[in-house]
Amino acid sequence: MTMNNKIMIVTNVSQAEAKKCLGSSGSWNPIEDDSELIFFANIEGLIAYIGPHSRVYDGKVIIMFFNGLDYIERTVSTLIELKQQTTTRDSPLEFAMDSMTAKNVSRRGSATQETTRSHVQFTDMRFFFHSSICESVPGFSQDKEAFCTLATLVSTVVSKSGTVCTPRSLYIDDSTVEGAKEQPMRCMLRNFPDLEVRLGSGIH
Repeated sequence: MTMNNKIMIVTNVSQAEAKKCLGSSGSWNPIEDDSELIFFANIEGLIAYIGPHSRVYDGKVIIMFFNGLDYIERTVSTLIELKQQTTTRDSPLEFAMDSMTAKNVSRRGSATQETTRSHVQFTDMRFFFHSSICESVPGFSQDKEAFCTLATLVSTVVSKSGTVCTPRSLYIDDSTVEGAKEQPMRCMLRNFPDLEVRLGSGIH
């Protein structure tokens, strides 16, 4: 299933903010001039729009993450549930990355919600990571190895999401993130050789 020139954008910020950030992403910007942008606050809204019984969606989908880890956790949890074709939703995904655990950062949820979902495979998924996703990590802004932490988080999201989608490319807003970038980038590209990775700093 595809929807011609429609581009689905899932994000936790306003449409104006999302458009502004996409516009400033330089050559990575995957928006064509004649594209129609359709915004959703979550994956559930996207599934409802394209049809709950669709099995494959070939259109372009951009997931944009801002402002802390909670939205990332909810989004990845939903993608995993789509793959598992569950009928109940348990606690959201808890990120257990070593670098985050060392800073005593974790996220948990306890609500259980009845739901029914079909497994949808997205064949053209793109990710946008704003530097504000790590604002809840204590000391992140002063961490001299902050980019390594951010790169680890990004790699976790891509790996977990790969069960239900084909990640095509990602953009990392690293303009205010400290730390060496060459080695984390080399590791990411080695782990995901078919993934286009762009940094806001211009390194790719």
